[in-house]
Amino acid sequence: MNLSLLLLLVTVTLSTTTIPQLIGNVIANDTAPNSTAILLLSCGTSGLSVGSDKRTWLGDVGSEYNPTLTSLGPEALFQASSDSQVPYLTVRIFTSQFTYSFPLGPGRKFLRLHFYPANYSSNFYPSDAIFKVTACPVTLLNNFSTYQTAQALKVDYFVLEYSVNVSAPALDVTFVPSKDYPNSYAFINGIEILSIPNIFGTNSGSPTIVNGRQTPYTIEPGWAVQTVHRLNVGGNAVSPTADSGLFCSWDDDMPYIYGAGFGVVFFADPNVTLEYSPSVRRLYNGKVDGPKFEHQSELQPHLDSDS
Repeated sequence: MNLSLLLLLVTVTLSTTTIPQLIGNVIANDTAPNSTAILLLSCGTSGLSVGSDKRTWLGDVGSEYNPTLTSLGPEALFQASSDSQVPYLTVRIFTSQFTYSFPLGPGRKFLRLHFYPANYSSNFYPSDAIFKVTACPVTLLNNFSTYQTAQALKVDYFVLEYSVNVSAPALDVTFVPSKDYPNSYAFINGIEILSIPNIFGTNSGSPTIVNGRQTPYTIEPGWAVQTVHRLNVGGNAVSPTADSGLFCSWDDDMPYIYGAGFGVVFFADPNVTLEYSPSVRRLYNGKVDGPKFEHQSELQPHLDSDS
C-alpha cells in the first residue's frame, strides 16, 4: 500500500492510525539530535512579536523564507478578547500557489500550522478558504476547509501538527487554492517548526511500529504523520508552555476512555527522581527534567473476563 500520510492518535506512546487501524508502541531509536531547532513564523507581520504564551515569533515580511513578501498582511476585522493576537490577528492570504522554503537541513521535524478562519477583508469570506497544503512533497491537506473544521470543533482557531521527514536542505511548505471551488483562496496565520529525533526508526535503521499482535509495520522515511490527539494518561491536560522543550499540547485522557471502567490512577513518588535515556536528554536540549508532567502518572485499567 502506498501511503504517504498517516493519522495518529498519540499518547505517551503512539496509538491509533487510520489506515490500517493499529494500536501499538513506537520502537524508538537512540539517535536524537544534539539540539532542538525551533522556528516560529507569524504570517502577515514584520519584525518580532511576543505571543500570549511568551514565545517570540518572527514576521514573514522580509524574511529569508520567501523574499517576495514585502508588505504586511491584513488583520482580522474582529477578534475575541480571549484569542491570542500572535500569531492569529494577522494573516497571509494566497490566491495562487505560494511556497515558504525553510533551510533547516534534513531530518524529522514537527510542522505545526496555525489557522484562524475569520473575516480579514470584505473580498474574502471564511467559507471560501478551501485549499491544499504540501510539504516535502507529501500532500498534508487537500480541498481543506478551515471554516468547516473550526465550526465542527467549535473553536475560533486550531493547530494542525505533522511529523515530516526532510531529505533536502530545505523544507518547502506550499499552499494551493482549490480549483474545484470558485473564489477559493488559501491562508495561514502561523507556522511552527521544530527539529526532532526520528522516533520511527530502530537502531538497525528499519522504521517500524509494533501493534498489539507484535506484527512489525514499516513507516517509510518519506511518509508524514499527523498528530490527532496527544494524551497525558492518568494526568491532567498540559499546555504547550508547560511541556518541556517541544511545546506539545497534551489532553486529559478521561474523555477518551470507553465505558465506565476508568481504572485506577497512580502517581509517581515525589521522592523518586526520574531518569531519562541519553536520547530523551538530547531531545529536550539537555534538560534533565524532560517531560516530567507526562511521566508522573499512569492508568491501570480495570480488566474483566471479556477483556
